[in-house]
Amino acid sequence: MNLQCITRVSAVRSISQRWLTVTIVNKKPRVKFQQCYNNFVTIRNISCNSLDTHRDQSLFSKDITKCRTVLSRSLCTPLIGTAEEDPVKDHVRRKVVFDRFNDHFRDKSNLSSSEWEVILAAGVETGLTTERCDVRIMKACLGFSNYKLATNYLSHMQQLQRTPNTALLGIYMELCTNNYQECGEEKLLALYDQLCTRLPVFDLTMSQRAVSALCCTSQWQRSFQYLTFIKRIGSKISAKNLSEIMKVAFGASETETGWRYFDIFCEQQYSDYINNICLSYLDYCKTLDKSKQEAAVVELLQKLHELRVFPDRSTARLLHHLLTGLNWNVARTSIRRGVCEKCGEKLQFASISEQKFDDLRETFLELVLKNGDIYRGSDPTEWRNFNNLLEDCGPFTHVCDALNISYNNGRKEISLIKKVIQHIIRLHPDANILLVCRQHQKKLITSMRLPVRTYYVANVSQDDSYTLYAALHSGLAVKVVTSDLLRDHMFRMRSAEMRRTFRLWRQHCQLFVKRGQLQAPAACTTMSQQSQDGKSWHVPYDDGSIEFSHELPQSWLCARQQSVRRR
Repeated sequence: MNLQCITRVSAVRSISQRWLTVTIVNKKPRVKFQQCYNNFVTIRNISCNSLDTHRDQSLFSKDITKCRTVLSRSLCTPLIGTAEEDPVKDHVRRKVVFDRFNDHFRDKSNLSSSEWEVILAAGVETGLTTERCDVRIMKACLGFSNYKLATNYLSHMQQLQRTPNTALLGIYMELCTNNYQECGEEKLLALYDQLCTRLPVFDLTMSQRAVSALCCTSQWQRSFQYLTFIKRIGSKISAKNLSEIMKVAFGASETETGWRYFDIFCEQQYSDYINNICLSYLDYCKTLDKSKQEAAVVELLQKLHELRVFPDRSTARLLHHLLTGLNWNVARTSIRRGVCEKCGEKLQFASISEQKFDDLRETFLELVLKNGDIYRGSDPTEWRNFNNLLEDCGPFTHVCDALNISYNNGRKEISLIKKVIQHIIRLHPDANILLVCRQHQKKLITSMRLPVRTYYVANVSQDDSYTLYAALHSGLAVKVVTSDLLRDHMFRMRSAEMRRTFRLWRQHCQLFVKRGQLQAPAACTTMSQQSQDGKSWHVPYDDGSIEFSHELPQSWLCARQQSVRRR
């Protein structure tokens, strides 16, 4: 998360919490509750792509739960002594009207007709139509994955001779998909056919639900038409749909189809779902003859190598089991200074060719600078002066982001800049260092009298763009000192190949400041690697100890064929 986002999130969280406390204690007008709730939801949505851990995201989830609890208790009853209508209050009351029945939606498997009428009446009293109430009730059942209660409500509607609308049926189909073992293929396909009859054309949401439903059945290939439709309207196929189609394709031994969608998966950068795909593919490998299993598993390892991602502990455990059954020596290991502690093999550092580096530099200049940060978020004169500095004083050996360094672990520590610079000079006495700072840091940086070149960008400018451009201008040997993950710049690259090059270049050159200390550069590339003789693999995996997305795993699998003698 960038520093502006940290400040914005913490500030709004603090303000919203104060509003909530004041409103509860002093019984202020209920509109403050809605203001508080909206702030929590808005900031969570803005920052969800920047938060590094589930722990950060859970802070907002707890706040929102607290707000919703207060709203459901306070806004579902009219204000005493208030006769005039409050549109905001009415809107919020409709959003939370069914929250008071959460115990029913979570714990009950069926309700009587009279109980359903009470719940329905509560929604109608807030101004919702009966059809909207039906949909809200079905969404509540979906939220608690209560398939039996949702089926019970459809039976209640049937008794009243009320026809469910297509929105309700779509939600119910999603619920049946999530509970496929209980629902069964026949019922799921009948529900899908009913929707096809009533809806000649599916929208995006319904198409995604149809893909999920069909992938649970023997007619999974019918989902291709919806995947084609999603691409044709200019939307991305969701990671959930891609993982579902790959899982069923591998399960049906349609490996060509599975790998085709795997390529789309890689192109769209859905690395969070990689473990679901790996587990599905390894389950498929278990169904093969022993003679074919080894080649199939090695093919997966090659895909992990190409994508430069690492699996989690469950995937590593299954991989360990499969390779052991194929007479491989498999053991958990650690890599110290690029050398495997088990077999003593030296791991490689994947190189970047000069051509790829030049392509990366040009892509960054065209897409990120000229069309993005520099001319939108800074001054042309400032950019011209910076470029002159690079021509006159470069190339640099180290480029440091002063603002990012000073905000280590979320708190401002300006003295850390001096500490990092001194550490670099101690290791590299001839280092040519560029320190990119903000104007408001000028007085403090000048007082330190550091033996570096400094450039002060305006307080509103995008300083990380200057840092990146200076590094790319200085060549492959440069080191960049920043803890920024630079993900927003990477995702602006149009092709998956260029994004992979950017990620590899970052691993080559980036130095992190962690807990006030400058981290040593990596001795090898953290990715699945095959030995030069082709007889062994080293696979990094997340053992559960990784807290932040920029961290790399320290646990590895060392897999070596028994015919090859270990050192």
